[in-house]
Order: sequence, then C-alpha cells, then structure tokens
Amino acid sequence: MAPVIHWNGRHQFPYGCLQLYFYGTFPFYLYAAAIANLPVKAIFATQNILRQYSLTSGRILHILSTRKSYNQSISKIIRIHGEKMLVLSIGKKRELMMFLRMLVMTVWVVGIVTILPSCGTSPGYNYTISGTVNGMIGSGLVLQNNGGDDRAITANGAFTFNTALNNGTAYSVTVKTQPTNPSQTCAVLNGSGSMNGSPVSNVVVSCVMNSNPVTVDTLGKYAYVSTINTSAIASYTIGASGALTGITGVTAGTRPNPVTIISIGDPATQYAYVSNMGNETTLGTISVYTIQSDGVLSPGTTVDVGRYPSAVTVDPAGKFAYVANMGSNSISAFKINQTTGALTDGTTANTENAPTSVTIDPLGKFAYAANMGSNSISVYTIDSTTGALSLSTVTPSVAAGTTPVSVTIYADSAKVAKFAYVANMGSGSISVYTIDSTTGALTPGAAVAAGTSPMSVTIDTTGQFAYASNMRSSNISVYTIDSTTGALTAGTAAPTGTTSPNPVKIISIGTPATQYAYVSSVVNSTTPGIIFVYLINSDGSLTNIQMEQPFLTGISLSTVTIDPIGPFAYVTNTSNGVVQAYQIGADGHLIAVP
Repeated sequence: MAPVIHWNGRHQFPYGCLQLYFYGTFPFYLYAAAIANLPVKAIFATQNILRQYSLTSGRILHILSTRKSYNQSISKIIRIHGEKMLVLSIGKKRELMMFLRMLVMTVWVVGIVTILPSCGTSPGYNYTISGTVNGMIGSGLVLQNNGGDDRAITANGAFTFNTALNNGTAYSVTVKTQPTNPSQTCAVLNGSGSMNGSPVSNVVVSCVMNSNPVTVDTLGKYAYVSTINTSAIASYTIGASGALTGITGVTAGTRPNPVTIISIGDPATQYAYVSNMGNETTLGTISVYTIQSDGVLSPGTTVDVGRYPSAVTVDPAGKFAYVANMGSNSISAFKINQTTGALTDGTTANTENAPTSVTIDPLGKFAYAANMGSNSISVYTIDSTTGALSLSTVTPSVAAGTTPVSVTIYADSAKVAKFAYVANMGSGSISVYTIDSTTGALTPGAAVAAGTSPMSVTIDTTGQFAYASNMRSSNISVYTIDSTTGALTAGTAAPTGTTSPNPVKIISIGTPATQYAYVSSVVNSTTPGIIFVYLINSDGSLTNIQMEQPFLTGISLSTVTIDPIGPFAYVTNTSNGVVQAYQIGADGHLIAVP
C-alpha cells in the first residue's frame, strides 16, 4: 500500500477546515513534491462549493483521480447516503513533472478530504483574517495587517486579507489610508490578537463623515471651526454684516470633531468642547476651553474618553456631556462643573457595536445611541444628579435597519419626546419608533424607504415634515409626519444634481413665517461644491430657488451652519478650512459676504 501523506498545512476558512490525505503509487519524494503543490489549488477550487452547500463538520469528500489534468475544475456534485460528496479530477502532473525535470507520466492519486469545524492548534496550520466594512461612502480605504498585506476596500461588506497566518501568530488590523471624496474616518474594532486555533472573522471597520461645520456661539458674536488636517481650531469674530475676522486660534487634539458650545450662569460664561478622535494607537480625548470676552479660547483640562469618539453632545440643561466611542463600544459621560465648565466624574456606559452618535431628548431624561455595527439603537435613562447612563429596563436595545447612523427626536410643544427617527445608511430606510414618555422605551413602527445612503433626518420648525439627505442617490426624501402615530408618508424627493447632500438645515423667516431649507454638497466629481436653497411649500415639498457655488475650487463642503440672530449662513471648504459667509435675505436667498 502506498504511503499516506497528511498535508500539515491545513487551510482554515470561515466555513470550516480542509484536511487532506493522499495515497500515491509513485516514489515518496516525488509524491511529497506533488502534495506541496496540489492542496492549495484543490482548496481554492473547492471554496465556492463549500460556501454554496454549507458543508458542515463530519461530512467527507472523496477526491477521485482520472486521466485528466489535475487543474480541471470540479466535475460534479453527487449524493451518497444523504451526504453531499465532491468529485475532483486529479491526474497528470505534467507541469509539476517538468518542473522537477522528470519524465511525463500519469500519476494515479486517491485521497480523502475531511471537513472539520476547526484546524486545531498544531503548529503550521494557517488561518484567514476577515471582517466587514460599514459606513464607507468615500473611496481609497486601505487596510493593513501587521503593517503589510495591504487590502484595498472598494465597497461596504465582507473582506478577507490575502495572507493567512500560522496558529499563535499575532495580528493587528489597522487603517493605512482613510477614505477621501468625501473625507471619512474609519475605526477598526476587534482588530488585534493572536491566532488561536480558528480563523478570525469578527473584525469590524466602521466609517463616519469628516465634515466639521462652523459653530456659532450662543450670543452670535464668535464662530469656530475645527480642522482635522491641522488638529487646530480657527476662531473668528462675527461682524454686523456676518463677515468673519480671524482672531487667535488654538491647538486641539488629533483629528478634532466639531465644536460644541454652552452658556452657564448669570452673567453667562461660555465654554467650548471638542472631542478628538485620535488614531489607531491612542485613545480619544475631549479638549475643554473657556470663551474669553474677546472670543479667544482659553484651554482647560483635557479628559480621556474611548477610541474614535463622536462630537460632544450636551444635555438641554447644560449639566452633562456625552460622546459615543465608536472604537470602544461605549459612551463616556461627564458632569459639567457649573462654575468652571470642567468635565468631572466621568462614567462609561456600554453600547453595542460601533456607536456613532448620542441623542438626548429635549427634557434631558433619555439618551439614544445609533450602533452602526450591530444595526440597533441602545436606549438609556439619565441620572438627573450624576448624568450617568443606565440601559433601559424595558427596551435596552431595539433593532434598526442596516447601518444606522443617527437618531432624530420629535417632541411636542411641551418638549415631551414622542417619536424617534433613525437614518439607516445601509438599507436606505428610515426606522420609526414611538417613545414612552415615562421610560423612554422605543416601540417600532413601520419603517419607510428613503434614497440610497440616508445620513440624517431633519424635522421642520412646525413639526409637520421630515427630510432625509441621501448621499448616494443625490436627493432629499420628503415626508409628512402623522402627529398622532409618528408615521411618515413619503412625498416627492428633491434632486441635488449629481452631488451628495449634507444634512438639511432649516430657518423660518417673517410673519407669517416662511420656511427655507439649505443643503450643501459633500462631494461632486466634476465641479466645486454647491449649496442648494429650497422654499418649503405648505405641503412640505421642496422648490429649488437658488444654487450657490461658494468656492471656485474644493469639491466638498461642510454642512451649512445657520446663525438665526443675523440671520447668516456659513459653509466651510473641507479641503482647506476656508469659510464663506452669507446673509440670508427675506426671500431665503443667500447673499455672499465679501
């Protein structure tokens, strides 16, 4: 009987381990050389079949030889005793024999392939590293493992690194190149460890937008813009015409988010908070500043948070501050010192996978986190003394659509939260929930279709209409809100040309009031960014009344910021941080300020 060779390089795939045994009639040394070449091709030829038929542990596949070339594809699938069996053609080793400079001959080989749940822990076994990407809209994302094995990502969904690792080998998945057009930050979850007898398939890469808009202080006197590329905050005074004049700026942390401003006390003192996303090797932080009488930011004590925090959310009373840590699956909560503005008594609440934002209801009783990586919404109650978050005992988590990225709350005239709307970027839908005013619990209603990749929901000033910006379908979905049930009824979507729209911003002008909507474009592959101005009609539909191009260069714009005191509007060229100011006319049109 010919010697039995067990190929020690078993190959582990997410759906099982291929273990190969071969029998041969030729000399052992030649046989071993053949085995060194054969299994790899056999394995990769078998991948799709295994995935297609979901073969499980204990099923045995027979590889039967013929006189055909071993490179021939799988010949057929047959059933034996109710089990799916695989027939492969393996035969002439012409190329191998030529490589060995030996005579061409027909080699008869009979082997057995066993499907195991795992390749075990023996040295020499290798395993793949795989995961999923979600939230990516830009292009150019490149992942690495252990500083190499570059893996270019072209779309959301599953990915696998090309190089498998031996058991016991350390792995570290990082982002080599972040997406651009539009600019995004992607965080890696579950990205490091050591191979331990099975493939790694739980790496999650979640991406969020980098669009730092202008923030205007509560008095309408000063404006601030954080810049990711320079890790700095630019500061301006606002003139009577809305024009901005630069004043001394400050340094922030790495990859700063937009500025959040609150006013405390009487006479009021203003404070600014900026969360800094950090990078693959550092935790995020929150920079704290006091706004001096001349608008200059005076740095306070920086606090640590988790990895890749969202922008700071402050409760309506200005007592507590929160960030969602996308890279740590948590929310950091702090008390705001009412005398100094300092952040103290930090606590942490767990979320599900990749939380992208925290939303607080208007009365400051409940908090909601959109978990991009687990397609869910986490629900919390807020301790009125400490600000700490406790998962709801009624609905700690509710299902959303695919890749939820933001939560918007509808409240009545008494500021009681009634409904919640979630933009699901992956499934192109808006999830609808009713909110229990006592517990904050969410009860799902009927989700509605949006366009492709909705990023946010904006409710108009009357509470009658809702608008969703769809980045991949280049339009704005329009809905009428049922004030009793919260249900959304779709109207006619408003196009935004070939651009990808930012969130909708709305202002109400005059008596009786007329509403106008402003939407800037994130990316346009052929022309500079555009601001679309719409009249909101009595039925909620949008009529485009102006298309404004603020910059001759720069294809991506930040979300429009509206200063109702002016009224003024501001937009940033995200490529260089330059800000363009506008006056808002009585008819809603934008008038550029030199």
